[in-house]
Amino acid sequence: MKLKFGLLIVLLLVSCKKGGETKVYNFTLPNKICELKRVSEILIKETKDKFISEILFVRVKFGKIFISDRLQHIIVVLNKKGDIEKFIGRRGSGPGEIKEIMDFDIDDNGLIYIFDMGNMRFSVFDTMGNFINSFKLRSNLVGPIRSIRVHDGKICVGIIEPMYFNESEIYKSKLVAVIDTQGNVLKLFGVSDEIFKKFKVYYTHILIAFDKFGNIYTSQVRGTYRIYKYDRNYNLVKVFGTQGKFRPIKEDMPWNLPIPKINELALKFSYAISIHVIDTLVYFQFADLSLEGIKRRNPFYHHYYLKVYDIDGNYIQSDIKLPGEILDIDEEGNIYIYEDNEPGNRRIGIYRLEITTR
Repeated sequence: MKLKFGLLIVLLLVSCKKGGETKVYNFTLPNKICELKRVSEILIKETKDKFISEILFVRVKFGKIFISDRLQHIIVVLNKKGDIEKFIGRRGSGPGEIKEIMDFDIDDNGLIYIFDMGNMRFSVFDTMGNFINSFKLRSNLVGPIRSIRVHDGKICVGIIEPMYFNESEIYKSKLVAVIDTQGNVLKLFGVSDEIFKKFKVYYTHILIAFDKFGNIYTSQVRGTYRIYKYDRNYNLVKVFGTQGKFRPIKEDMPWNLPIPKINELALKFSYAISIHVIDTLVYFQFADLSLEGIKRRNPFYHHYYLKVYDIDGNYIQSDIKLPGEILDIDEEGNIYIYEDNEPGNRRIGIYRLEITTR
């Protein structure tokens, strides 16, 4: 990727409230550029008895790949050779059973926390597949609980406060609930991006990530590229982001629109897909959707991009067009990209990010 700009400009240096508007830190590091290098691949080995219906969310931890299957509603465990080693959970409403996995995460002690939308509860397993317990969110907070991140014995989940659950006031709600492992709410935090004060948009779930210092990074999925950074006490310390190829939302998307109209509007702006914070880098993945991808529910028709920042919010020239969707990034910085979803020939490419000086 060629450098287009030699001069760097700090547009807004402080992320704070002044005159009611959040200021956004926007600075590009000089002469730095990111490139992806493909280093290996994993071919998933499937049989008639061991297979994946549809990959939804992925976590890579402890040398294994944990996949939530959107149709079977189980966790599929792969090794790095692509062998399916086991399935965690089973369909149903009893202990250790799951109806619909919305998201999951794995803590450093090897416990898997699943939010089961079908049963409206959290279920906990160990990485061997043993069921530990389940619990409900002890609050009247509403979803969308689409992101779960476990850190330091607590769980962060995306929520909406009920009093703001309408298209005129939803931007006023806190966005994240911190809960303990019994479902008790310990803290609410997180503010909506300024763009959602301007446009009415059907409620959007929140992306959440932690750095090694315990700082928290969030972004909302629809229509904004900005990232909000909070300290470990949940205080907002900075808002940062560089627009680049990202297309912000520019018109209302009312809640009562028919599905075809929603799909039409969805093609006009970009979607944040994931945030990962590995060592001192922030990886922000976004996508431009396609109508074919929406109709087929097939992610390979969408177009994925990667922005890279350091943890201080400095942008490292990127906006890299990806060969597929980033599924996860492990603690060593290996980037797992879903390259082919043909049943029996599913392929995950493994990439490394290289930052060079020009």
